[in-house]
Amino acid sequence: MEYVAFDLETTGIAYEESRIIEIGAARYVDDKIVDRFDTFCSVAEPLNPFIVKLTHITDEMLKDAPSEEEAIKKFIDFVGDCRIFMGHNIAAFDYSFLRYAVERNGLEKTTHAFDNFLGIDTLKISKAIISNEHSHKLPDLCEQLGIDPGMSHRAIDDAIASANVYKKLKEMYKEEAGTDELPEFFFAKGLNYRKPKPKKNQPLTPKQAAYLEALSIMYGETLEKPIEEFTKSEASREIDRIRTKYGAVQWKMQVRK
Repeated sequence: MEYVAFDLETTGIAYEESRIIEIGAARYVDDKIVDRFDTFCSVAEPLNPFIVKLTHITDEMLKDAPSEEEAIKKFIDFVGDCRIFMGHNIAAFDYSFLRYAVERNGLEKTTHAFDNFLGIDTLKISKAIISNEHSHKLPDLCEQLGIDPGMSHRAIDDAIASANVYKKLKEMYKEEAGTDELPEFFFAKGLNYRKPKPKKNQPLTPKQAAYLEALSIMYGETLEKPIEEFTKSEASREIDRIRTKYGAVQWKMQVRK
């Protein structure tokens, strides 16, 4: 069986407001790793200190990274003909976040665009065979199972750790059940794209307003309307458009109080 274990690191958990900052993946054939993929993604605004502390990814590390769009294109090429994803909680988070990012960047018609994929979710498997008295978080599972997690909350390490958890859980089940036959929850199932429900328009933040104004002045871009009339999502799209057109810009935020 061939599958791609993957993980995303993002600026937050809300698809429509957050952005991907790292994609990590490993291709497996018969549970043996044969190839790896890892890339950062540049983002429009400085990272939240919580995300920096959690992932150890800094603004400096993203400064010269490809855009989210370019990173996704490279990941599409890496995945190739494989149609099975693996990961920890990918069914509820990573897969839908990736699909939404594909739409946000207008890549729906780019080869497969990750549509109609199957998935193996190690979170669901662990909950099926390990008591809920134990934590099912990936770092905790790795500790319980004697697996090296690498650097937790870094995409490539989490992707590989999830595949190692999958292999270990299969071994545990076979040994305890006394059979080589595995139950259905070990096998790939169709992944559902959980598209977020539309939200009411939110006003843009002071940081967005200041950054958008700076970009428009720097590159002589004429905005379609006054900055104060932009919503939060509209401002994000406009910032992404300008940055994609002219390249990443490292800009220290100085918002007037």
